[in-house]
Amino acid sequence: MIEARLTFTAGVLFRRQVRRELIRVGLDFGEDKGWLDSQFVVRGDYAQVKAVQAVLQKWAGED
Repeated sequence: MIEARLTFTAGVLFRRQVRRELIRVGLDFGEDKGWLDSQFVVRGDYAQVKAVQAVLQKWAGED
């Protein structure tokens, strides 16, 4: 298990499609993930962290 702090643009999580994609790759919004302003902490295996990072990069600048 690893822990990564990922940054996202403000407002990106207000898009329903982004939240759906993050849930699909394993991010659980029901747990405390250490939300901080425009960052959050993801705890999981390397593949899960990379998948979450890929979704955030895909939507960067789209808000």
